[in-house]
Amino acid sequence: MSDTYVECMIARKSNPFYVAVKVLLYVLTALCVFLVILGGAAIMLIPAAILGNLIYFWVPGFDLEFEYLYLDKEISIDKILGRRRRKKVRVIDLNKVDMIAPEFSHELDAYKDRGIKKLDYSSKDPAVTKHIFVYNGEHGTELICMEPNADMLKCIKNVFPRKLREY
Repeated sequence: MSDTYVECMIARKSNPFYVAVKVLLYVLTALCVFLVILGGAAIMLIPAAILGNLIYFWVPGFDLEFEYLYLDKEISIDKILGRRRRKKVRVIDLNKVDMIAPEFSHELDAYKDRGIKKLDYSSKDPAVTKHIFVYNGEHGTELICMEPNADMLKCIKNVFPRKLREY
């Protein structure tokens, strides 16, 4: 049996708010360290340490990527934070997927305004075509937004031709 393997990396578009927060944290940390060195204000070590920890642990979450791995009728979605920490987000069994359609397809009209949970694992770039996976898993019906590449869509179509809608 030959298993098909396709890998796809998607970088989340950076939010201007996160860039501003990142710059503000760096400036405040540098200011606190400068005050400790220049004025000998040892009390400023506490805010400098707190801000340094925020920069080390919180700021890498601003740089977010998703990796999709297609293997043996499953798509594994991993979240990569700051290009150094990886976390498995979920595994989608394509046998439990009802339909895969482009984001603005009329095939998805039956699922709109029904209060179905929508999970977004895309770059949030409006110029890129996203696909919605209608998934019936252990948590009920979920709409999963992804940006699979052409190779992944081709592999899915070869295995499940009726589930993939291309219009």
